[in-house]
Amino acid sequence: MDLKRLLEKILFPTSKINQKRLEKAIQGKTILITGATFGIGEATAYLLAVSGVHLVLVARSEEKLVFLKNELEKKACRVSIFRADLYEETQVKELNQFIQTDLVLRQKLNSFYKLWILGII
Repeated sequence: MDLKRLLEKILFPTSKINQKRLEKAIQGKTILITGATFGIGEATAYLLAVSGVHLVLVARSEEKLVFLKNELEKKACRVSIFRADLYEETQVKELNQFIQTDLVLRQKLNSFYKLWILGII
C-alpha cells in the first residue's frame, strides 16, 4: 500500500453500517429527511428505505420528490413527500403541521451523528 492510500485510510476511515441494527432501530418509525432529492439526503433516503418505515421526504423539487418516492416504494416502505423551501418560515410551519416524526435527518453531517448515537454506525 502506498503512502497516499495509507494516509487516506487513517485520516478518512470508512464506517460500516450494521444493516440489521439499523432496521431494528427504525422499524415502525416515521423519519423526516430534508434535502431528500440530492446528495447526502438522497443517499440517506435509500439507506433507510426498509419495510415498516415511513419516510417523509422534503425538498424543493416536486418532480424529483415524486420520482424518488416511486423508487423507494419499490422497497416496501411507506413514503410521503412534501415540497418546501425550508428557508421560508411559512413553509416550515406547514411542514410542522403536515406530520409528526420520530426522527429528523437534515442534509448536514450532524445527521450521521444521530445514527451514531443510535448505535447504527
